[in-house]
Amino acid sequence: MENGRRLLGYYLFVSNSSDWTTGEICYQHEGPRIPSTFQNITCSVTGRYVTLYNFRNQTHVGWGYESEAYLELCEVEVYGCPKGFYGLTCDLVCSENCISSICNPDSAECALGCIDGWAGSYCNIF
Repeated sequence: MENGRRLLGYYLFVSNSSDWTTGEICYQHEGPRIPSTFQNITCSVTGRYVTLYNFRNQTHVGWGYESEAYLELCEVEVYGCPKGFYGLTCDLVCSENCISSICNPDSAECALGCIDGWAGSYCNIF
């Protein structure tokens, strides 16, 4: 059996809660192609938790796996900017008009919305 079969049907969620079901789907494997055992996935979202979940359901049976999932992870690396910063080197400051000064690490859009009186994706409209 190819090791990549163990990844068939997996999802990555990013959330601000330990309850992954409240998170945003960052990546979804859409078989039936067997994924590489080495994955490099970029997700431009803000969150505190990253959850890998392997769905094994009837719609995926034709993909060539059994109903039970065995998933082995050797290494997971998560990169991001500290709270309040964004950019390629995380040296740019998020707008002070973003709630808690939290913005998307790539786009600088305010992740949690704007403080009262401000609007727009970057909370730059008064």
